[in-house]
Amino acid sequence: MLVDPLDRQQHNANLPSSRLPPETMGHIFTILVSIDPPTRTDYPVKISIGWLSVTHVCQRWRDIALHTPMLWTDIAFPFVFGEHWAAAFSSRARDMPLTIQ
Repeated sequence: MLVDPLDRQQHNANLPSSRLPPETMGHIFTILVSIDPPTRTDYPVKISIGWLSVTHVCQRWRDIALHTPMLWTDIAFPFVFGEHWAAAFSSRARDMPLTIQ
């Protein structure tokens, strides 16, 4: 059964997490950065995007994450995934100081 995108948006708008201000959600996401970092193991190859998964939950969470520069300041793990990840983190961090390991 297919769900109408407008019905899904209405449903999401009524969830408790949708009532939290974006600043509060952004703060929660910054806590996730230290709790669930992205990881990669070479053998067997396993990749976990960790806290980045919040950008895949819904459009609101993605927008909040993309507009919370503090989330994107540690680019140690993105280098493991490739230069394009590091560039994306650097761009999204805006004027925040970067940590590069």
